[in-house]
Parts: sequence; C-alpha cells; structure tokens
Amino acid sequence: MRLLPLGLVAAQSEYYFQHWCGAYYLPMLDDANCAKTFPSDLTRGECPVPVLTSVPSGYVADTALDRIQVDTSRLSHVTGADVCIVMTKRVNINGKVRPYNKYFCNSSAAANTAYETWSSSKVFAAANAGSNMRKGSPTCSSGRFGLDAKVWGKNGYTQLADLVTAVVAYDETAGYSSNGLSAYFHDIGGRDSMNSLVKSPWLGQSQNSLGGNYGESVPYDLGLTFIDEYGEACVVSRDNPSQVYPNSLTLLAQSELLRRLVQHNIVDEGVQWPNLEARDLEQILYGADETGLFGSQQWGGMTADTAIYLQNSLNMPEVERLSGGSWRIYSKLGAGYSSSRRVGEIITLAYGCFPDLLNDRENFEFTVAVRGSVANDSFLFNAEQRVKDAMDRTIQAVWEGRLN
Repeated sequence: MRLLPLGLVAAQSEYYFQHWCGAYYLPMLDDANCAKTFPSDLTRGECPVPVLTSVPSGYVADTALDRIQVDTSRLSHVTGADVCIVMTKRVNINGKVRPYNKYFCNSSAAANTAYETWSSSKVFAAANAGSNMRKGSPTCSSGRFGLDAKVWGKNGYTQLADLVTAVVAYDETAGYSSNGLSAYFHDIGGRDSMNSLVKSPWLGQSQNSLGGNYGESVPYDLGLTFIDEYGEACVVSRDNPSQVYPNSLTLLAQSELLRRLVQHNIVDEGVQWPNLEARDLEQILYGADETGLFGSQQWGGMTADTAIYLQNSLNMPEVERLSGGSWRIYSKLGAGYSSSRRVGEIITLAYGCFPDLLNDRENFEFTVAVRGSVANDSFLFNAEQRVKDAMDRTIQAVWEGRLN
C-alpha cells in the first residue's frame, strides 16, 4: 500500500494512490511518484468560471473546424513536440450562456495532420457508446439508457461509468484491461458511427478517422444487456469488431472533441455530441456516482488519469488557494512504441479550468493536446521530456496572457 501524499488529498482519492499511480516509471505519463493533485471541492459539476456579457476580441462561436482560423504564430516558440490549444470564454448573449473560442497550434502540421492517437481517444469511444444507447432501439427506450446503466459481468452488476474509470486509470483490480474495455465500448457504440462522426461536417476535418480496437479482445463476461436504476432492461446489438478504422486524429480535432464533450451543456446544439445527456458527461468526467468497483474513490473517469503534464506546469497549491478548490483537470494519456515506424510517442489530451475566484483576477478555461514523437525511443524517456517541455511553454504563454 502506498502512503497518501500530504496536501490537497481527500479520503475520496485514496484508491488512486493505492492502486493506480506509481505502477510504471515515467513521472509525468505514469505519475510514477504519485504526485497527482485532486481538487478539495468535491462538487461533481462544471467549473465556476465567470460569465462575460460581451464577446472578447477574436473569439468565435461554435462551428466546424474547417470554418475557423488557427493561429500558428503565437506558439511557434514551442518546438520539439506538436501542440494545439483551444481557449474558451463563456458569454451570456440574450440570456443564453455559450462558449466562444480561440484556436492556437504551434504548426500547420499540428492543426491539419492526422496522427495515431494511441490511447488518448478511448474516452471518445466511451462517449460514442453512451450516444448509441441514448439514441434508443426496439428494446431500449430513447434517452433512458446511457453510461449510468449497468451490465452483468464477473463483478456482478457494474455501472458502465466504472468501466470508463477503469479505461482511464488502467485499473487492473477489477480484472479488465483498458484496451479490452475500449473495444467493448466500440462494440456498444459502433465503429462506423464513430468513424463517420469524426469525418463528418459536424467536426469539419475529413482526414480524421476513429474506430480501432486498441489491440485486445473484448472481455468475455460483458454482454450487451443493460439495466437502468429501475431494473428495466435494454439490449444493444453488438457491432462487428472486424470492421475497424485507424485511430488517427489531428491534435486540433482531439482538442475540439474534448472541448465539445466537457462543455456539452453549453455548446451550440449543432456541435453537441449526438444524443448524449448531461449525466453521461458526468460519468465520463468523474466516473460512477455511486459506490461500485473502486470503493470510496470520488474522482474517477477523466479525473483519474495518471498523466500529470498539465498539473506539473502549474503552481497547484496556489491554484487550489485562489480557486477555493474549484479548479478542474480532465485528461487522457496515449503512449506507445511503433515498431513499424520505429518511433516512441506520447500524447496528452487535457481540459483545464482555473477560476481565480478569491483574487478576482484572470480566469482560464482551455483544452490542450500535446504530442511528442521520437525516433527509436522505445522507453519513451525522450518523448516524456519533449511533451513536458512543450506543455510548460504552452501553459506559460497562457498564464502570461499571450493567447488571449
């Protein structure tokens, strides 16, 4: 059992420190030193950034990626890795709060070249599963079943949200693998549906594709019959696991997909993830809302990612103090060594929200994707350093106001 670090840790985070961090050797990718910080405010919900009454200069409303302008000049000093970041301001227009955004990448390649996602895209497979379930079917009432539903398996009835947490945290205590569960989410959501979504005008970049199986078989014990909180059953048809698509997205697309997911409740209806509801979003970001596979662990879902690149770029005690513990980081790592391309690669995809409530100063909300690719780096040591350095320089530019 690992000792809990002092500081910003509540008992609700204990499972993370006992089982998920420290399993591997990279300090930033794997949280090898169990340095992750969790917010002290345990409210499951949106980060309370202030809402403006007018649109700041250069910020644009929700639209497809092929209609936006991406600034590649202000991050040109960030070298050695690919970076894209979407800065958001929330604005009340005629009584309706909407996000307005500015887009920055450190190169045209980061904005327009589709790269292998590794595991960073797994949360999108989970979102697609929730989307298909909410859509309804002959045996599933429309809107009634989503990621808060349960499925029978070797651990009894398990909430799908707990499986999202297992995917993100690479949990092994429940007897599943992150890769196998991600393929299972594709079985539920449909690979054709996932691929069509990221290639469609809805996103606005046809070079993207998604719908690969992540290299492992679906767990044998998990079926496609689900029950809701009232015991009503729903059966979903299993997708064909042999019909796969390359997991390949631009960093701009990854940032935008995560932004739309996190901001689901306020984005324009035309860019919302199809059929998803607010409770599905909550399951992806925070995990199950009831005691399940992971005891009293409050912070599951994307709060349980072991990649701490964004956190490491910040003064977290000061962030905690100024925000009163209401800050949020949701993230998903991706990493691996490609034997065919002979490169080691790391991707970190993260949303950060940092309200400076106590000092009433600047407030920051953004989604960021960073990718490091290094030839013959089989242990990822060099990729780790490149991603860390790129994140540091990007977040410094944010904090200094150079991306406003």
